[in-house]
Amino acid sequence: MKSRAVPRSIVSKALALTKKFRDQIAMRWFPVSYAKIYYRARTGKRLNYRNVQNLNEKLFWLERHWRDPLISTCTDKYAVRQYVEDCGFGSLLNELYGVYDDASEVDVCALPNKFVLKCTHGCKYNIFCVEKHHFDMEAARERLNTWMGRTYGLGSAEWHYSGIKPRIIAERYIEPYDGRLMQFQLYCFNGKPTFFLARNDLTGGLGHAIRLSYDLDWKRLFYRKGEEAVADGYEQPHNLRRMIECARELGRPFPHVRVDFFEVGQALTLGELTFSTSANVLSTLQDDVLERLGRELRLPRRSWNGGGGANARR
Repeated sequence: MKSRAVPRSIVSKALALTKKFRDQIAMRWFPVSYAKIYYRARTGKRLNYRNVQNLNEKLFWLERHWRDPLISTCTDKYAVRQYVEDCGFGSLLNELYGVYDDASEVDVCALPNKFVLKCTHGCKYNIFCVEKHHFDMEAARERLNTWMGRTYGLGSAEWHYSGIKPRIIAERYIEPYDGRLMQFQLYCFNGKPTFFLARNDLTGGLGHAIRLSYDLDWKRLFYRKGEEAVADGYEQPHNLRRMIECARELGRPFPHVRVDFFEVGQALTLGELTFSTSANVLSTLQDDVLERLGRELRLPRRSWNGGGGANARR
């Protein structure tokens, strides 16, 4: 009897499912080995936890050796709001319309014409509505339910995402200015704001999408590969000093954090706190910059129970 060929779509899904469970098992039960394999796959280099030097290596060290629960709290797109309030910067939080435990709870009729739906436990789990009349909520619910069922970060060795309760929030849609939305990412080391990455490539729009690095006095740094080829820069943001002040206070408990801001006109809105940019492999930065920033990042004592950042404000 002639056997039937298995459809490629089924094979592809089976392979994807196998890889998913393989990553979950490896990350949960063999986290050190898995992280080393992941690092080598991303960088082509060997990771030695006993001799970390550059920024990428030290960020991987922090993921393994400094597991403060405050990091998970501040990565959580809903729970971080209380932390920001406690630090005195509640006025910079984006307007919150609702928080939900399940996609079925989202009532589009109760939301304004434009809004954003976000899952609180991952990265890029966002759905933008710019015209409610044309918004497909059933498709949105399907995507949200898929994301809600995932444990983000297992495949990229980002442990802190697994400590976040999956929820959905609805927030105000931040209107782009001239078709593009400006974001200012401020990198902090040991509680000290160090440099900005200014970018306008988060949404579509007119003009050229670029990312440029600046120091705290808004002078070009050329930290990114190929950045020297970009002649024009961005004007100094109106809220430059306010961003530095906010990031310094929010970042005080942490060895490393990236604090993101949106500025539209003169209005400043806090985006999020990020502890593992690009899954801790900043491949777009120059090699000498990674070495320099690695020297600047002072590693704390090992901690797995909140003995560091969680107590830093007490």
